[in-house]
Amino acid sequence: MLTETIFSGGPIWVDSPSRPERSSPEAVVVRDDQIEFVGSLAEARAGARTEHAQHLSPTAIDRFSRLGVIPSMQPAHVADDGRWADMRLNPDQVSRSFPIASLDRSGAALAFGSDWTVASLDPLPALEAAVTRAPAHGSRPGGWVPTERIDIETALRAHTFGSARAGFSEDWSGSIAVGKQA
Repeated sequence: MLTETIFSGGPIWVDSPSRPERSSPEAVVVRDDQIEFVGSLAEARAGARTEHAQHLSPTAIDRFSRLGVIPSMQPAHVADDGRWADMRLNPDQVSRSFPIASLDRSGAALAFGSDWTVASLDPLPALEAAVTRAPAHGSRPGGWVPTERIDIETALRAHTFGSARAGFSEDWSGSIAVGKQA
């Protein structure tokens, strides 16, 4: 599978493993090399983002922040992945699934998206998932990996300004300000 890594100069496709729910737990670790590669290119191209930054290696969180690579996530998938991850990933990997709060604390620039056409364009389920981390069908009433919940302000910022920044359009979109698109 190829993962799209977006730069201000256009997309570059980087080899990455199949989605973790369809592959071995070891597949997640490849992200470190991808983040390092993207980070080295980001310096030359003034920024980059990596899509589907959801099941991360132990060192990935710090790498995103240190290298300035934006981890773009689709928090609506928390509701789906929270149902199957315990069966396919080891407990350590589960603890680092969708590490939204950890990435935010590290100083990484969060960006959220919908993953349309796989998930709904409606941002409300994604915002709810980021804040509550509640999987679909009411399992885990306290949330899936509840230490990674974020507040609504952080979720809104990631879904608006964060997405604009990841798309290199923060100068004219992503927030309400004079001169920006509504």
